Parts: sequence; C-alpha cells; structure tokens
Amino acid sequence: MTGVILAGGKGRRLGESKTRVEIGGQPLIERVLGVIEPLFDELLIVGGGQGTHDLGVRVEADIIPQKGSLGGIYSGLCYAASSQIFCFACDMPFLDAGLIEYMINNSAAYDVLIPRFAGELHPLHTIYSQACQEPIRRQLDRHELKIVNFFPRVKVGYVEAGEISRINPGGYALFNINTHRDLSEARKIAGRISH
Repeated sequence: MTGVILAGGKGRRLGESKTRVEIGGQPLIERVLGVIEPLFDELLIVGGGQGTHDLGVRVEADIIPQKGSLGGIYSGLCYAASSQIFCFACDMPFLDAGLIEYMINNSAAYDVLIPRFAGELHPLHTIYSQACQEPIRRQLDRHELKIVNFFPRVKVGYVEAGEISRINPGGYALFNINTHRDLSEARKIAGRISH
C-alpha cells in the first residue's frame, strides 16, 4: 500500500500554507510524515505545497489541476505502484499509527475503507483501491468534486466510531485544521496529549 499525503491546498481560510504551520514545535507535514513513514513501503506527496520538496519524499503535481481533494486522490492512485493508497490530508496533526494499521488490516474486502465518526465521514483518512480510479476520473471530467459522490460505484466499508474510539479515544486522529479556530484547538489538544 502507498501512503499519499495531499498537500495541494492553498490554505486560504488559514491565510498561510498548512504544511508549514507548527503544532508542538513541529511543522504539520513533518508530524504527518513522522507517523506514517514507518508504515508504508512507498510514500508520495501530491500537490507539493510550500516546504514539501526538502523532506526526502517523492513529490508529484496534480495530474488534473484545480480539482481539489478528489483530484489529489486521483493523482495518488495514478502515481502509486501499489493496488491501494491510504490518503491523508497534510493538516492532520494527531494521526495514530494504531488506527492506520487497523484500517490497513481490514481493507482487503473494500475499494474504499473510510472512518465514520461523530456522524461525519473522513475521506482524507481513507484507503482507496485502484478500482476507484476510473469512477473518480469520470466524476472529475464532470467537474463534480464532492469525494463521496463516486462511492455508489465501488465497494465501500466503514470504520465506525466504536472501533475508532477503542484505538484512538476522542477520535483526535481524524482532526484536521482549516481555520484559525481549528489551529487554536489543535494547539490545546497537543498540550493535553503531550502531558
């Protein structure tokens, strides 16, 4: 399986590149890499946000620009040498190796394995198989960018809140940063977790 970090967002709501924002004294992208690097034979950064080219990891541009996260997932599938990719947003400061391994170990029967926590789906902490590539491409050609819209055309499995909480109490592994409020909350969480 290939680990794919999506780093193509502009960070408009945050007003700066998400990859370089620091949590606990470490840039977000380095926090993400620190957790996932030991778990995957192949690693790939798609989108190449600021500060991603000096990390010793292969960086590739989006194959079809301006298509958001769905375009990043598609690019990851196209570039990956493996039959599955595990897609992560670059702005997830509390990834949990245990949850990632649990999902990897339970992904074989599905084309998509996605966490469902607090009533929300988390498509940027999700495993996608190569069977997703064609339906995603068709959706991109229609400029239909909502990730879950192609799900009816593939076999989808869900990691439910109970499973997530057992491994990662509070579900912090799925937390991501879009706004200054999220950033402030992340710094509070980091302070609690590190004590």
